[in-house]
Amino acid sequence: MCAYAKDPRVQFMNACFMAPLGYGFALEWYQDDWAYRIGRMTGPQTPNMLPTDYRIFKHYGDQLEIEHSHSLLNQPGKIRLIAWRDKAQLASFTDALNYINTNHPADMQAIFAVRTGEKFKYGLGINIEQSISEDLGFFLRAMKVDGKTETLAFTETDASLGTGLSWKGNAWERPKDTLGLGYIYNTISKERRDYLQAGGISFFLGDQQINFKYRPEQVFETYYSMNVWKDFYATLDYQHMMNPGYNADRGHVDFVALRLHVEFKAPVPYLRPALNDPHQTLACL
Repeated sequence: MCAYAKDPRVQFMNACFMAPLGYGFALEWYQDDWAYRIGRMTGPQTPNMLPTDYRIFKHYGDQLEIEHSHSLLNQPGKIRLIAWRDKAQLASFTDALNYINTNHPADMQAIFAVRTGEKFKYGLGINIEQSISEDLGFFLRAMKVDGKTETLAFTETDASLGTGLSWKGNAWERPKDTLGLGYIYNTISKERRDYLQAGGISFFLGDQQINFKYRPEQVFETYYSMNVWKDFYATLDYQHMMNPGYNADRGHVDFVALRLHVEFKAPVPYLRPALNDPHQTLACL
C-alpha cells in the first residue's frame, strides 16, 4: 500500500490509484530495512463477476512482494517490487478474434464462447513512495501484465504508469488539509486491441457500433481535502480523462465529485491500560 494513494474515501477516487483486493492468506518477513511478502488470493468464479471461487488451490492469484525502506536526503521512502500469477478459466483474445472471424456472431462477446480450459496470467509491478519534506510526498507506480488473455478481475489495463504528489496544508496554515495531484497513463496489449478493433466487446471495453481508434487512456486527477470542523472533512475532486475506453473517437470526459468524510470516536481505555485514560480514542470510520 502506498501512503499517498491507497484509499478512495480520503485520497484519489480513480480506481487506477487503488491497490486491488481479494481473499486469501499472506505471510510477511521483516529484516532490517527489508520486508518480504508472499500471498495467495481467491478470485471470481467467472472473470469480473461477483461470486467468489473459494477453491484456492485450483483457481487463485499468487503474489510475491519485496519492499525496501530507505532514507533520501534525510527523508523516508520505500520501494516495492511485486510479481503475480493468476490461474483461472480465462478467454484468449486470439481465440476470441478467430471465433469472430469464423462465425461472425451477432453477439460480439466472443470471449464467452472461447472461455474454456485453465490459463495462467502473469504480471510485474513497482511502487515507489518518497517523502520530499514533512508535508510533501511523491509516489510512482508502474505495472505490466501478460495481455494475451482477458482480465480476471478489476479494470482492463495491460500496462500502466501512475505518478503524483500529496501536499499537506501547513504552508498555507491549514495543517489538516491535503492537496493531491495525480496522473495515470494506461495501455492495452496488441491482442486485446485486435479483438476490440474487430468489433469484439468485453466487460468494460468495446464500441462495436462506432469506430475503435486506439489511443492510450490518460487520467489527470486532483483533489483538495479540507478540514471543516474537528473530524469532519469535505473533499472536492476533479478528473479529466482522455481517450476513455482507449478510444480516441470518444473524445474526453470530465468528472467532478464532492466527498464528505466524518470520523466518529469512542472511548476505548483498554488500548493503553497503563495510562488509565478514559479519553483514549479510536477512529471508527
